[in-house]
Amino acid sequence: LTAVQTSRFKTACFSLSFLRPLCEGEAAMNALLPSVLLRGSKKTPSIRAIAGRLDELHGASAGALVRKAVAQDLPASSFMAALDRDGGAPLVLSTDSKYGFRCFGNEAQVTLVRGAEDPDPYSDRGDHQFRVCVHAPEDACPMGLSRAAFDAVRPIHVLSGGRHEGDLPGTFSFVTLGWGDVQLSGVKPAEDGDGVIVRLYDIVGNGGEARLTFGKAPASVTRTDVLEKADLGALPVQGNAVNVPVAPHAVVCLRVRF
Repeated sequence: LTAVQTSRFKTACFSLSFLRPLCEGEAAMNALLPSVLLRGSKKTPSIRAIAGRLDELHGASAGALVRKAVAQDLPASSFMAALDRDGGAPLVLSTDSKYGFRCFGNEAQVTLVRGAEDPDPYSDRGDHQFRVCVHAPEDACPMGLSRAAFDAVRPIHVLSGGRHEGDLPGTFSFVTLGWGDVQLSGVKPAEDGDGVIVRLYDIVGNGGEARLTFGKAPASVTRTDVLEKADLGALPVQGNAVNVPVAPHAVVCLRVRF
């Protein structure tokens, strides 16, 4: 493994090469294989399918990883859990807007301010508002930890209004998610004003099909990328519901129009 270090770029590139003895029977196949894979594979059989998959991911995936305890920050989107070797309840440290966690010895830490000077020496200046929670949920599986962390740092907000006429039932949910291995991570207006964006991801890594049921029947549901730019195809709507294929650890973004 050779590392070429430079300060010219903010990102890193990792390249893996396989060296095999050259034999006459495989020479032509090996020469053609890279070009063939750029055109398609079993899971992505066309250039359009490859482009759609890359647009959908943008290099991002979701999941829960088990790491060794080390005395350095490791990135995570929302929480870290110190697991009990004897099977007891885990200790979870969660936050709504900080992403550097470490666990070493008998300490669990989250970095609140990095104090970085390069490339921007002023990035941490100003007021910081964040929520940090420590809790011990009973469910130690990845889905249970994720849900507990989400509930802890994102409590329900209640807005009361005056008395008025309405046509909604006494209980109402904008969207309900069925299937236990998928997390609903966000519902927001589309950046361009065209519909509502619903974002979900598979944290366990099993893949499968999630079912979304809306409070009223949508006119259309289409897949888009995390930047809400690409149209990755429409999904069939069944009344108020839609089935969404989700690849293992995938992040899925939907544009819902009513």
